[in-house]
Amino acid sequence: MMDFASHKDTVSVVQGLVAIAQSAITIVALVAALFWFWHRRQLFPRANLTQVVTHRRLTDAKTLVHVSLLFKNDGLVLIRPANGHVEMCQIVPVPEYLADAINGEKDPVPDGQLSVAWCHHGRRTLKLEDREIEPGEADEIHCEFVVGNEVRTVLIESHIGNRNKRRWLPWWRRLLDRARRSRWGKVADKLPAGKSIGWNASAFHDLIDPDGEEHVGSDTSVASTA
Repeated sequence: MMDFASHKDTVSVVQGLVAIAQSAITIVALVAALFWFWHRRQLFPRANLTQVVTHRRLTDAKTLVHVSLLFKNDGLVLIRPANGHVEMCQIVPVPEYLADAINGEKDPVPDGQLSVAWCHHGRRTLKLEDREIEPGEADEIHCEFVVGNEVRTVLIESHIGNRNKRRWLPWWRRLLDRARRSRWGKVADKLPAGKSIGWNASAFHDLIDPDGEEHVGSDTSVASTA
């Protein structure tokens, strides 16, 4: 009888130890998973892109549009940005080739596109591949456009490429790319057409107020990624 009770107690102790071990393993696995996820996220940059648009009347016929970009590294890793660009489009007056579609019932957005094909007044390419931004630091970029005084409203769109996320692909994506190529070579860091990873900011900016007076002030937009 004593032997049976002792055996029963031993079984209970072993079961208790097994339960404790299972709980400990579960906790360790959860902590490891959280640490792995957090560590993976630190491999990628986190930054804010602030775009400020101002203008100044130059002559009776021309106006200067100035774009200031503040690119701040809010993450824990060094950022080496890819090249970028700043584009300016005329919104008002509406370009003649869009007037019929906008005033009528036709959709001014072309099939397969996401936005109206506004009249471009210029594009500035940002040469940034030689720049490095340490965590907590920021870099300023400036560019300018000149437009006729008949232009009342413009759209400014800025983009800075993210080389880190463009090159660091998950293991399954690398295997898929290799399978598509049928060889074990280097995975290209080029993105499919139409896709661009990075920081984007855009804003409408009035050069002339609705009452016909020159607009005073600036327009700011902020974009961030993590």
